[in-house]
Amino acid sequence: MPLSTYLRITRSISAACMIAGLGAGCVSSTMPPDHIPATGGDLPAMRQFTSPPQHGPTRSNRSLAQDFLDLSFQLENGAALPVMTRFEGPISLRATGNLTATAQHDLSRLLARIRRESGITLAQVPATQPANITIEFVRPSDIRRILPSAACVVVPNVNSWHEYRSQRRSDIRSWTDMVIRENIAIFVPDTSAPQDIRDCLHEELAQALGPVNDLWRLQDSVFNDDNFHVVLTRFDMLMLRITYDPALRSGMTRTEVAARLPAILERINPEGSFNAGRPIATVSPAVWQNAIETVLYSNASTSKRQHAAQNAIAISQNSGLPPQLSALSYYVQGRLNAGQDAQLSINALLQAGKIYQQIPGTQLQSAHVSHRLAFAALKSGNTSDAIRLIDGALPIIEKAQNAIVLSSLLMLKAQAFEYEGRLTEAQNTRQTAIGWARYGIGDIAKINKRLGRIASLPPPRAEDGEI
Repeated sequence: MPLSTYLRITRSISAACMIAGLGAGCVSSTMPPDHIPATGGDLPAMRQFTSPPQHGPTRSNRSLAQDFLDLSFQLENGAALPVMTRFEGPISLRATGNLTATAQHDLSRLLARIRRESGITLAQVPATQPANITIEFVRPSDIRRILPSAACVVVPNVNSWHEYRSQRRSDIRSWTDMVIRENIAIFVPDTSAPQDIRDCLHEELAQALGPVNDLWRLQDSVFNDDNFHVVLTRFDMLMLRITYDPALRSGMTRTEVAARLPAILERINPEGSFNAGRPIATVSPAVWQNAIETVLYSNASTSKRQHAAQNAIAISQNSGLPPQLSALSYYVQGRLNAGQDAQLSINALLQAGKIYQQIPGTQLQSAHVSHRLAFAALKSGNTSDAIRLIDGALPIIEKAQNAIVLSSLLMLKAQAFEYEGRLTEAQNTRQTAIGWARYGIGDIAKINKRLGRIASLPPPRAEDGEI
């Protein structure tokens, strides 16, 4: 059986740099001395999020039922799961390894949200006690040795990294063999940035508890490989709440679950009953999915990835796919070409933004588009459009709790202020950006490098145009 039958993997996007305009063609640059943040006690404090995100599902219960079935009865590799599985009874969880205070804070907040919003009885126990779910923080090199592209991993039916490594693959029961969940381990790199650790905790704990599949069509969920959402949404909590509804149990077939979903959703999500006329989202075809994954995750050459991006656009236009997949196709083309063909990148991003603006519930995706367009505007010397785009995206990105993108937006805004001679505003904004970057990026050297790249952008020109 393939490895993905045994493991549930969260992958890292393989672009050279995650921030807009710093993808293909990303190069080092020397940062002016006044842009280098101080070290030690002079650094601004790391910022953290406080309020949970409020992203609600925008589809009918009929469509939500289809989402649940597709998430719960299939693996990412396409293998069908014969029955629904979940933990039965109260669930215990422990964290072992190098657990930092920040990671424990984020884990505690996540457990509280899951209990409150999904109704699951879930409690953390001391690391020395046995538990249903073990979160183990391990060296990144250990994970990369087995799974080079993985950010974090979920393995069923084991309790530790040592147990997993000591067992032969044939000795581990796969997801397809399970009838009930009893023990699951989550492995997280222990030196990752605080946000990367938090994101792993959100996605992998959700999939240790509930659905193990990802669907590209979901625009309001972490059960999606597009990485727009980085913390659990209300949709995700709804999927977990359905999974542990008393009307369901481990071992039920897809047909049995499908028969009970309408009544469950009517009871727990009555607002979804009034949109019954909305169509059910279609499944993305393998040829489109292969093209998108080539762009985002492969180590293929830039030319092959550019060709794959163009193929994804063509397929999305000719296959009757949901509009969010067409928008995503343009978005990845725009991001990929930011350092290769500026005009192609801008045109693709504008087209992605145009489509997203017509789709309910895609404000976050539109904000990501604005982030990348703001970089292009500043790179061309257009500070006014850069600031306008940034100001529109900032509250949405902050609500989505993405400190990586939030810090980038603020770094770009600080640079725009500096070009306009607004030096005090530039300094204050840059300090705020560093505070968020300490959570999102973590390493001070990487933060300095990010600041340096943005500081190396061309200064504004008199002939500013419009994005």
